[in-house]
Amino acid sequence: MSSLHTRERGLTLVELMVAMILSLLLMAGASSMFLGSKKTFKVQEESARIQENIRYIVSRMVKDISPAGFYGCAPSAQNGASQIKSTVRKDEDAGGLYNFSHAVTGTEGGDNDADTLTIRYALPEYSLPVIAPMTPQDDAVVVDSAHPAYAELEAGDIITVSDCSTIAAFMLTSKTNGKLEHAIGTPVDGVYNVATESTHYFGSAHYSSATAIKMNAITYELDTKTQDQDTDTDTDDTTISALYATRLGGARQEILSGVEDFQVSYGIDITSPPDGTSDRYVDWSSVEGEFENRIASLRITLTISSGKPVPKAEDGGPDFTEKIEFVVKLRNRLADL
Repeated sequence: MSSLHTRERGLTLVELMVAMILSLLLMAGASSMFLGSKKTFKVQEESARIQENIRYIVSRMVKDISPAGFYGCAPSAQNGASQIKSTVRKDEDAGGLYNFSHAVTGTEGGDNDADTLTIRYALPEYSLPVIAPMTPQDDAVVVDSAHPAYAELEAGDIITVSDCSTIAAFMLTSKTNGKLEHAIGTPVDGVYNVATESTHYFGSAHYSSATAIKMNAITYELDTKTQDQDTDTDTDDTTISALYATRLGGARQEILSGVEDFQVSYGIDITSPPDGTSDRYVDWSSVEGEFENRIASLRITLTISSGKPVPKAEDGGPDFTEKIEFVVKLRNRLADL
């Protein structure tokens, strides 16, 4: 009688090591694919946020900037000369928000700093016809008190009056029975009127064509804010750069986080008489003075990130940014009547 013995054998040490190495290789490959997919997803997510930021800021700035220089039916600049006679002043107005003698002003940030931009324009929805002659020059402007826009006006508002030949800008100090007063030296929140560059006699002969319009002004500037993590050290704090806007009568507001740089070039029309087309783009240092009344368009350059805070201790800013450039044509800016 014979018996069959089955020989059993396990993995050898070599086979076990080979299996472990193969498993590690597979795990390394899977981990690499996972990390690659995660990085791709992050890039796509950051890119999507940047594209959304770009769409938002471009549409908003074009809407805000394009009416710059609209002060009423008269052009704010004619053949390179300002048509605006402004009595409005504000002491220590560093940003020039109340400098209504000019439709567009700015500051040059230099090689490593952002520019600033201030634009001024009339709000056509707050337009009232002048219904009686205005004499003498510092007399009240008489408008229809039953007009819907009249109820929206209040002391401190900046008003322009235009009869399609000259523009006067002043601060409204009070209103009574349709009379818009602009007293000299009466301050409202630090803003006041002065006697210089006085208005002319609006409505003296053609008062039906004169119009009073409420004004708006906006200053754009870049700033960086620090977010404190409420720890004993500031090494884990984060920073974020943002574009801010300050409007007449309002506090500075953040309009978009993640704007890393803001540069402005000014398109000047040097044709005589002006044809409304920018002949070349220059920075503010080349515009100030000689060409301030020949600005026909603005070229805005922005460097935009997704808006996520970055560690304060790290230098270099966000990992993902995109630089964009767009041109805004200024409507109703130049004319040769």
